[in-house]
Amino acid sequence: MLETMPVSTDYEKITATSVNDAASKLAEYAMKLGKIRVWFNLSNPSGNQGFPYALEIRDQATNKKLTGEAAVGQRITLHIVKDKTDKNNVWDASFRYVYIFMINHHGAMQLIYPLTREGNDQNHFPDKNNPKGDDFAIPGIFKVKAPTGTDNYYMFTTDEPIVAYANVFNQAGVSRENTRGKRSGIDALLNMGNVATRDISVSAPNNWAIQKISLKTIYKMTP
Repeated sequence: MLETMPVSTDYEKITATSVNDAASKLAEYAMKLGKIRVWFNLSNPSGNQGFPYALEIRDQATNKKLTGEAAVGQRITLHIVKDKTDKNNVWDASFRYVYIFMINHHGAMQLIYPLTREGNDQNHFPDKNNPKGDDFAIPGIFKVKAPTGTDNYYMFTTDEPIVAYANVFNQAGVSRENTRGKRSGIDALLNMGNVATRDISVSAPNNWAIQKISLKTIYKMTP
C-alpha cells in the first residue's frame, strides 16, 4: 500500500500573510491522498462479477501482456479484452459504461478512456451499434516515464453513464471538496475532490465494478 502513495507532498512556505493559503493547500493534499487511498482499497460489491471484459496492459513492441513491472521508456498499450471464463455463464448480457483512468506515483489522476470530448456515446461494452470485438485497443500509445514508483490503472464499469466523468477521473485542478450535502460510499468517492460548481453533481450508479492493475516503474538494467 505504501509504495502506491506519493512519498511526500509539495512543501508550503508559511509566512505571516500566507498561513490561510498554506492551510488550504495542506487540506487539499490531505483530500487527494485520501481519495487515492479509497480508490486503491475499493472492492467490488458482492453479486456483481458477471461482466465478461477486463483491462489488459501490453508492451507495444511485442504485444505481450505486462504483469507487475514496466521499464522507463517502454511504450505500452491498453486493451479491453473479453474474458472467456465462466463469467459468460452468469452475465445478464446487459452492456456497461466503461471508464479507464490511472493514478500515478505523484498522486495525479488522469482519465484515459473515454476522452472528454467523446462523451458517453462510445464507451459501451458490448455495443451492437459499434462492435468493438473481443480485444479492443484503447486509442493511443503510452510511454512509461521516470522516476520509479507504482502507477495504478483502473477500469470502472457502471450500468448508468457518469455524466461528469472528466471531473471525476481527473484530479489535476482540484481546488476544494464538493460539500453540498452529506454523501457516503461510492457516491461520496465519485464526488470527492471534484471542482465544485453549481451545476455538476455526480450520482452513484446502481451497479458498478472495478478492476485495478498495479504497474511498477523500474529502470532497465543494461549489460
